[in-house]
Amino acid sequence: MRKQTDLVQQVWSGLVDPSQLSIRVGGAEMVRLMDQVRETKAKAGRDTQYLLAMLDDIERAADEIGAANERIQKGLSALKEEYGDDYVRVVASSVLTDEEIAGCETEDDILILMAGKAFDEDGNLRPGFEHLDPRMIEVLSEVHEREKLKLEGAALVEEYQANGGEMTPELEERAKTFGVDASFKNRLELEREAGASELVETANNARIDEYTRSGGLNLSDL
Repeated sequence: MRKQTDLVQQVWSGLVDPSQLSIRVGGAEMVRLMDQVRETKAKAGRDTQYLLAMLDDIERAADEIGAANERIQKGLSALKEEYGDDYVRVVASSVLTDEEIAGCETEDDILILMAGKAFDEDGNLRPGFEHLDPRMIEVLSEVHEREKLKLEGAALVEEYQANGGEMTPELEERAKTFGVDASFKNRLELEREAGASELVETANNARIDEYTRSGGLNLSDL
């Protein structure tokens, strides 16, 4: 069995000419070995496709997070110009406790905490936040969706590595974009675990199909 496995790897890597297999093994065994070669080659193609598709999704998530940050800052700038530089903390004082605000190191921490309280898992505004300026509600909605994108990006990087993907310096830099707030992650954990296996399988299949349709690597190219 070890010899057969070695031969399969040698044929697949080009070290052994398939036409020379009959010299090393019998006819029936040669057919079985060639079937294994084709199966190994097809699996490698699928694995490569899968990793490339995940890289595309990682890139997309990072770009969307960057775009969300720009919209958040643009919205906040307009609000602060109208209401003053302390606007975020003023709003926070109407929906968060003093202890919660004190536990936030940055303005973004406050926004994340408010967004987590303002919206449910499906992104619907909870009661008690309708009094906020509609523009502030929009900012908090952007923050909420951005944090969900961070979770998605972090999960993609983890899955990419688990499937043998190489973490290049460029990808390492991209991965920094996916730093996830712990409280936000914990709040959505149960939601993400519910039906996770089915969702992951569906997403993986869709990711491969979309990448192939967009001109990505095809098995016939191998």
